[in-house]
Amino acid sequence: MEYALLGGMIFLVAVGSIRYYVSRVSVVYGDITAAVTQGN
Repeated sequence: MEYALLGGMIFLVAVGSIRYYVSRVSVVYGDITAAVTQGN
């Protein structure tokens, strides 16, 4: 039971980290796209 709980917590942390990373990358990518668009 403890292993299942620990695995669930690790899974939630991993999903949260991935979603945070994806959101950060999308924001940076959006800024780069905006800068390139303004440059052209």
